[in-house]
Amino acid sequence: MNYKVAFGKVFRRLRLERGLTQEAFDPAISVRYVRNLEKGEYSPSLATVRGLCDVLAMSPVTLVALVEAEFVSGDPAQLIQLAGSELHEVGAK
Repeated sequence: MNYKVAFGKVFRRLRLERGLTQEAFDPAISVRYVRNLEKGEYSPSLATVRGLCDVLAMSPVTLVALVEAEFVSGDPAQLIQLAGSELHEVGAK
């Protein structure tokens, strides 16, 4: 699986779990763009990820952790914990 496919799979699952239609993401992105994201044909920019997360009512960090977990067949909570450790190492505040 490539990263775009992992993103599309997670995004579609979250959208459906929240009972959102593809149209719910307008004006952040078009319905066509949503379809292409879900099919793994497009890769969203960071600004687009932020807009999607606004509609999904979740943090972009959570979305990215879920996508990364899908991509590596891992546990998103462990990935968040690893990210916390890495942030500490680089001195992020």
